[in-house]
Amino acid sequence: MMLRKIGLITAGLLLAAPLSAQDAATRNIAFDADAAAITQAPRADMARLGTLATRPTDCGAMCLTPSIIAAGVATVAEPEVIRFLGQSVAAGSGLLIDARKRNARDSGAIAGSTNIPVAVLDRNNPYRTDILMALGATRTNDGLNFDNATPVMIYDGGPADQEAAALVAALVDAGYPADRITYYRGGMLVWVALGLSVTETAS
Repeated sequence: MMLRKIGLITAGLLLAAPLSAQDAATRNIAFDADAAAITQAPRADMARLGTLATRPTDCGAMCLTPSIIAAGVATVAEPEVIRFLGQSVAAGSGLLIDARKRNARDSGAIAGSTNIPVAVLDRNNPYRTDILMALGATRTNDGLNFDNATPVMIYDGGPADQEAAALVAALVDAGYPADRITYYRGGMLVWVALGLSVTETAS
């Protein structure tokens, strides 16, 4: 599979049954690559939360992303993220994307996610087409065809960040079907505030 060939998927997920909204935050998902699991602690990690709660300085007077960031792109919450990991990412048929810059991942990431900052889809990046093809696009005489595009779910630091919105815009601009993109607006800030487990990353 092309996604695995270029290393965009870094961990497999094992989950026996679909998650319901009621139990999504209490079920474990075991990761076969790094033995991590998604669980919910009774208290948030306040030190990590403090690191994530800094407002970006380059977004103007108010840093708030809208609930709908692009036409046709659904916005989801934590149960849907966990279900997507357990069903789509586990089967290799979907990709959870962390849109933050790599050094922002020092605060941790959602286990099973892959880092694709918006800069890699810049029109001047010579590998842009390779990345889009790794996401399921195929080359045609007219450019790229996205009929087999991989369903992706995108998140960033949280409702004050703009990276996920920028990545979604870049994908849609490239021709990626909006109905194969979902947006987790809560991002790392809400994920950590809810006590959901994170995986450590190295920048």
